[in-house]
Amino acid sequence: MPNPYHLILIETSGNQRHIFETNKLAENVGASEQIFRLGTDEVLKVAREVGGLTDLMSLEDVNDLAKNPPLENSDKNCEAWYVSSGKAMLFVREFSLAREIVQAITLKAHLDYPGVVVRGAIVRVECDDDPKRAVLQLAEAVKKVHDKLEAKRSQLAPNECRFQRLPIVAECQMSGLPAGGIVKVPGETIVSTIVAAKRGGFHKSTQHKWREGINKRLNEIFAGDESVLLARNVDELDDLLEDARYLAIIHADGNGIGQIFQNFDRLCDAKDLRDFIVKLRAFSYGIDQCTKAAFKEAVHVLCKTDGKFAKAMSGQQKHHIPLLPLILGGDDCTVLTTAEFGIPLVREFLRQFESQCENYRSTDSQLTEEYQQIVAKIAEQQFGVRRLGMAAGVAIVKPHYPFYAAYEMAEGLIRSVKSGIKKNLKVKVGSEDVPLPVTAYDFHVHHASSGDSIKTIRDSMALEITRKTANKIGSEERNQSTRTRFWGGPYVLTANLEQEERLQNQAAALDWTNPRMDARLWEKVNALQSVDATSEAGNNGGQDVRTLPNSQMHELRTALLKGKKPADHLLELIGHRYQSSHIQILKEENSLFRNDPPEDDPVTRISYEVMSTSLYDAMSLAHLKIQDGKVETT
Repeated sequence: MPNPYHLILIETSGNQRHIFETNKLAENVGASEQIFRLGTDEVLKVAREVGGLTDLMSLEDVNDLAKNPPLENSDKNCEAWYVSSGKAMLFVREFSLAREIVQAITLKAHLDYPGVVVRGAIVRVECDDDPKRAVLQLAEAVKKVHDKLEAKRSQLAPNECRFQRLPIVAECQMSGLPAGGIVKVPGETIVSTIVAAKRGGFHKSTQHKWREGINKRLNEIFAGDESVLLARNVDELDDLLEDARYLAIIHADGNGIGQIFQNFDRLCDAKDLRDFIVKLRAFSYGIDQCTKAAFKEAVHVLCKTDGKFAKAMSGQQKHHIPLLPLILGGDDCTVLTTAEFGIPLVREFLRQFESQCENYRSTDSQLTEEYQQIVAKIAEQQFGVRRLGMAAGVAIVKPHYPFYAAYEMAEGLIRSVKSGIKKNLKVKVGSEDVPLPVTAYDFHVHHASSGDSIKTIRDSMALEITRKTANKIGSEERNQSTRTRFWGGPYVLTANLEQEERLQNQAAALDWTNPRMDARLWEKVNALQSVDATSEAGNNGGQDVRTLPNSQMHELRTALLKGKKPADHLLELIGHRYQSSHIQILKEENSLFRNDPPEDDPVTRISYEVMSTSLYDAMSLAHLKIQDGKVETT
């Protein structure tokens, strides 16, 4: 391959902030569409018009050797490596062409996609005559271009500087930004250029065309599949969500994917530079396909149940699912739905993601048979198992709770999941200690109409019930205290972890994992919602009688918040009145609380003995009327 080449990385940032800036569904969907189109349609258009790839018309064409030929084997000046929603990588011959491509994309964003933050970085790639050394040089360039783009984020002015308040102008009635014109939503409303762009512009003709494109993409995941009915348009989705008591913002993100890309040259064992490019593209595309297929299969599985969001109820009546996938690609998934549907969806999605990664086969003819299952192969090289992990956070909030604050809550829950896995589930692969890839989720039901970060909320849900003076730890004296937590997550879905012999400190790892298994949580939820078979519904106004009545559940919740002793004492008092088997399920072992690994606070210099309970989480799910992960039939 001639020397040198230039690698371009174009990426949007602050996507979720842009999407969830308001609680208007039309704007949420419009912002999602902007990010998708800018990272795909606009990049392909620039690749055609500036880069000379005149046949590159769709995302599928990126993997077509005739339409997107290898740079070294053609007279083209540009090759598209990877194109997806919000991110693209291209390979070009000349620096001047690379700069022209980045300029064209960023200018397009500035003019037609106000509010979307997109930046580009260019790195020169030195290609040595030695194939193995050329691979190392290209891998280093991939790392460098990501670092360079990250550095630019702190060097360039923030997006807010584009929307100055001087001279004094009218204020957008939806976002508070400077107004740019009037739209009908309905009625004449003064809005900013950002809000207008999310709705398709200031003119009715462009708005209509924009909405048609959005509605098409909303349904393309299940196009031609009558077993799944999503909302056909934004207005229908708005109607479906209108009567919801609670909404769920779901955010899921892959575990350890960034680490794989950092080590990809070592993991893929590329024999030359082209082999590296083919495998990197195939792996990136494979992750994207696994995420989309997992989402599709998860919805299919849930629609097979007789829940109220399933397709057919009786006769010809059909119900559409209140589900809005806002970001779905790469290893990211962000979804808005109702609380009742959110928890079952995230559980099934994580299960399906594991399965898809294990079984995915690439259709790229350039890959050898050994690398046809490239996702599982690369995962095995990095983690020692043929699967990838994913963490998910579910923020369950009231309909008028700010969507962006809910997304930040979900993101905070993901950090909690990843932190727990990284700390407690390590395996040794070669000379490296790496987190074991597992799928797990955490959730929080927020009953207030406003609130703080998930860290602040959970700090307020931790009770210090004892404190005693100073034991010597090493050469320092620290206070000791017991911290009681009223949540039990994260909850792990990956099965058979007890068979993973490579786990470091296996006993402690399983002590952390076993009480957090998803199945243990749902045993408690089912016990709380179980019906007393000896009672007659007619004696209770036609309603089934729960084994543990709501009044006792309320008293038990109150006792939980007082700590271990009051809660255990109340359970013993009421235990003899109800089915003992269901009461025993509510316990962790011999108590409603379990002992978790101790923690040291470096700021307060306090050593904490930690106790936690998953019963409070189970009660929250029982309140939402979800049983065994399936939406209650009505």
